[in-house]
Amino acid sequence: MENRRKGDYVILGNTKEVYKSLSHPFDSLDQVFFKNATLEDFQVYNLKNDPEQQNDLYPQSPSEFETLKSELLKYHLEVVADGPIWKGLPRD
Repeated sequence: MENRRKGDYVILGNTKEVYKSLSHPFDSLDQVFFKNATLEDFQVYNLKNDPEQQNDLYPQSPSEFETLKSELLKYHLEVVADGPIWKGLPRD
C-alpha cells in the first residue's frame, strides 16, 4: 500500500497482488514484487473530518479523487524508478 497526503486529504493505493510478509530477510523475490507492483485499488479520505478513515470520499468527490490518484500514481512511478536493484540478495 502507498499513500499520499494533500492538505486534509489522503489517498491510499493498494496493489492487486497481496504482499505476504514472511519471517525472512528481504530477498530478490521481495525486490521483484515491489519493483513490479501496480496500484489499483484506491480510497480517499478527509483526515480532518474522518481521522479513522471510515468514509471513502470517491462517490462524493470524484474530481478530488482523480487529482489525488494522478499525483499518487506519478509519485509511485518515481519511487519505483529510483529504487535500486540490489545484487547478492538471497535467492539470487
